[in-house]
Amino acid sequence: MRYRTFKNALQCPNRGVGIVRGKYCPHCHAVIPSDAKTCPQCKKPIPAPKEKKSLTKRWWFWTAAVVLVLGIIGNISNAVNGGEEAPPTLSSSFVSSQPEANPFLQPETQAADVMNGFRTEKLGQWACIHMEKAEAKAAGEDAFSEFAKTNVQGSGYNWWSVIFEDGTGICFTGSHTYVSTYGRLDDEGCITEALGDISLDTKTSRTIYTPRKEKPSPTPSPRPSLSPHAKAYRNTCASACKPNSCRYTGACRNR
Repeated sequence: MRYRTFKNALQCPNRGVGIVRGKYCPHCHAVIPSDAKTCPQCKKPIPAPKEKKSLTKRWWFWTAAVVLVLGIIGNISNAVNGGEEAPPTLSSSFVSSQPEANPFLQPETQAADVMNGFRTEKLGQWACIHMEKAEAKAAGEDAFSEFAKTNVQGSGYNWWSVIFEDGTGICFTGSHTYVSTYGRLDDEGCITEALGDISLDTKTSRTIYTPRKEKPSPTPSPRPSLSPHAKAYRNTCASACKPNSCRYTGACRNR
């Protein structure tokens, strides 16, 4: 037998029995009136239906409202200012992340021939750069290590010199970077007076400067002390004693 459904019908069209609008019991699943607080079948209480939150009580509603209001205010301010937008500014973190130029790598490398004593045969070449001493001190260990690995190491020059404006500088012997000498330089970048040594570890960029110790000046040897016997005859020695004939030549006051 086919059943026909009628929406919002108050009674069954086939049997004429009144239709009770209700809901299902969550315990026994029996049909109960919509306003029933206790199930007539299982006698268990019916929990109250949960109330749906209104739209204004949801967090995303107010977030969207704030974003919309800020967008409207921004458009209004642009319209008032003539529609000109301020140029974008670089953040401090972006600016600080840009690598600074290495002052040791900025000067142009100059090279010259190394000749023998008679200036008749070329023995090799030497290279140098000219820079301010203040810039070299402010550059730091990393910049000095980068310069040594980039320019000095494996270059093939007889020596490499960094010449400062006051006549001093740093000289690398050959293409070796692990040690260099600081001191006064001549016209060809060679050390004439060593003031200290610089040890460099290119793997860790660690540098250690060891100043050269000054040689102590020679002190005059003290005069030998006279014996009491010589002191006694020093005062009695004749002033007219002949040269090379005085018995107390070492103690004579005339000698």
